[in-house]
Amino acid sequence: MTLCRKERNLSNIVYDKIGAKVKLLPMTGANYQQEVNLMITSGEKLDLVNASARTTFSSDVTSNKLLGLDEETVRKYAPDAMEVIGDYMEATTVDGKIYGFWFYAVHDEKYNLTSPRYVVCRKVF
Repeated sequence: MTLCRKERNLSNIVYDKIGAKVKLLPMTGANYQQEVNLMITSGEKLDLVNASARTTFSSDVTSNKLLGLDEETVRKYAPDAMEVIGDYMEATTVDGKIYGFWFYAVHDEKYNLTSPRYVVCRKVF
């Protein structure tokens, strides 16, 4: 399946659920953090990013590059997230604000390597 087709299918699902469209911005691992930083500092619309403890997650939180959500907002718009993620939600919670949703992602299927990752929110609509 091509990226364009994946984007269209994902966008249809998201639009039906919350009325938003999805635009995927593919990047290589080598330049990912540089590209994301450039997008954030230039004011480009960027709603979700993939982050990990190995990236600049902590410094992005302290420099207000990421939007923290209170628990009430998360429970309202993602009611199952707190229950499903459980105690792992603490990994992305700073000073009572939730900056992302923890999950495992496979980095390399050939070697079956996994690492904790986070999806973090830049803007709430």
